[in-house]
Parts: sequence; structure tokens; C-alpha cells
Amino acid sequence: MESRTDSPFVSALIVVRNGEDMIGRCLDALTSQEYPKDRYEILVIDGMSDDNTVRIAKERGGGLPPVHIFENPKRLLASGWNIGVKRASAEYVVRLDAHAVPYPDFLRRNVETMLRTPDAACVGGSMETRSTTRLGEAISEVLSSPFGVGNSKFRTSRRAQYVDTVAYGLYRRELLLALGGFDEEMQRNQDLDMHARIRRAGWKFYLDPSIRTIYYARDSFKGFILQGWQNGWWNILTMLKDIRAVSIRHLVPLGFVLYLLITASGGFLWRPLWYALGAVLAAYLFLAIAMSIAGSRSVWSLLAKPALFFSLHGSYGAGSLACAFSQFVARVRRHWPRRPPSLPIGTC
Repeated sequence: MESRTDSPFVSALIVVRNGEDMIGRCLDALTSQEYPKDRYEILVIDGMSDDNTVRIAKERGGGLPPVHIFENPKRLLASGWNIGVKRASAEYVVRLDAHAVPYPDFLRRNVETMLRTPDAACVGGSMETRSTTRLGEAISEVLSSPFGVGNSKFRTSRRAQYVDTVAYGLYRRELLLALGGFDEEMQRNQDLDMHARIRRAGWKFYLDPSIRTIYYARDSFKGFILQGWQNGWWNILTMLKDIRAVSIRHLVPLGFVLYLLITASGGFLWRPLWYALGAVLAAYLFLAIAMSIAGSRSVWSLLAKPALFFSLHGSYGAGSLACAFSQFVARVRRHWPRRPPSLPIGTC
């Protein structure tokens, strides 16, 4: 890829806040890409970090490719991406985060795939989830398992194909601008919302598994559970905004949690529901153990993964249920008839 025609200019966007533990590794991987150094730039959009993130990013600047740093006062992913898209100088932009480490051929393969897929608004590849701790290793295996994340192609597929979404994708910049950018009212799922708008505009997404990125997963159980809860919560808000932005896999955990609650509570009124609850939990445990055996790299991971599977699905589904209930209550309150003002005695 030596000619200018085959090497279009690319802007790599990193939206980050307090990412001193990983930003250096991400930038090192980006500055050493197998792509002409004068044909891409790196934009770091910082959400007002109070650690060493900006200092580390500045240390990687001064050469080719250039590293530009911008402030993101709103501290939101969507606002950061919008700043990056507007400030970018390139025809194509690729979104990353500080916990992602692209392979050396990441940009080259992205561009090659985009050039041979003219009907794609965005192309991307596979995401390998890793960690540096034992718990994090087990979490990364859960997030790479079809039993854990369903048919999330960029996590599980090894076949090039058109898909509904990709991670760390290369986008046509002008299209993002034409669609108004990312919705800054959404704290999560901004990409799902944007991808739904892109599909409605008639464009496609293409997955090429030869485009590879390593993602370093959270290594704390609290963070793992909180992320599941938040993802579940925002999936409901995203669905209420545009039902086409989510897929069946996003709602399966909600159905699972609802089933558990209905059968567990209903069993007090009709005992056979407890048998149905036990049968589903037994089947779930069997599948969790089977999938743990199939994909575990250590004994510790094998023992931890059944509980992690349940924790992921439970927190995800509980977040969705809590959001659905809160939205229902809010709508009832908005439409509930207000009591007429009281009148003094004797007033006609």
C-alpha cells in the first residue's frame, strides 16, 4: 500500500478520561502501524483527566504520525467522538478507546477492506478480549463466549460477512457529519443509535476478522457487574428511542430475569412454577459448565466462569428490568389525572 490512492488519509480517534494505565500502550500500537506515517493522524480527545493521561499522550507526539490532543469538557463518549470527527482531517475516521491495542496491520487492513466494500459505511474486525489478572482472564473468556454475549459477531465470528454492528470501526467521516454526529444525550449505546441511523440511510457494516484488536477487560467483579447493569439499562432507553437500534440478543437477559422472578414468586401460589424454575436453572447450570469446560485456559477460570456467566446475565437483565419499570412509572405519572384544586367551603 504505497500509492496515495491506496493509502487514503485516516484519523484515529481515542476518547479517554483517566486512562493513564493503558493510553501509552494504545498509542504505541497506533504510532507503529504498518501504514505510511504521513497518511494518518492520531487524535486524543481527553475528558478533563486528573491523572497522567495527557502527559503520556504528549510524550508520544512530536513526530509522524502526528498526535493531536483536544479537550472534551462534557466528559461524555458521544461528545468526545463528535469533537474528534469534526476536528479530523481525514476522509475516514476510526474509533478506539484507551483499553484497545490494535495489531500492527490494523489500519492497513481496515483501509483495504473499506476500499473493496463500496456499500459499507463502516468496516471492522474481531476483538480479542484479554486481561492481566486471573479474575480478568475469566471475565475476558466470558465476554468472548457465545453463551456469554450471544451472536455478537465481532466477538465470536471468524467469517467475513455483513453484520449489524462492529467494534472499533473505520467510518466514512462525511456520513457521520451528514447524520448529525453521535447523540450526546445518550451516556451509553451511542454507537448502536448511530449504527441504526446509518442502516436507515441505506448503508451497511462489514466485518473482516483479519482486522484484529486486543481489548483489555475490566479485572474487578464490581466493575464487571456495574457494566452489565448499565448496558442493560441503556438498552431499554435505546430501544425506546429506536427499536431497530437493538437486537434480540440485547433483550434475552431481560427475559431470563423476568422468568426467574415470575416463577420464583408465582410458586407460592402454584407450586409447579417452582419445578419449572428448577428445570431452567438446572439447564442453565449445565450449559454454563459445558461452555466453561470448552473455553477455559485454567482451572481457576473453569471454576469461576459459571458464576460469572450468571452474574453477567443477571446484572444485564436486572438493569433492563429496572429501567423498564422506571420508564413505566415516569409515563404513568406524566399522564395521571391531577386532583382538582380544593375550593373553600361555600364556593360555587
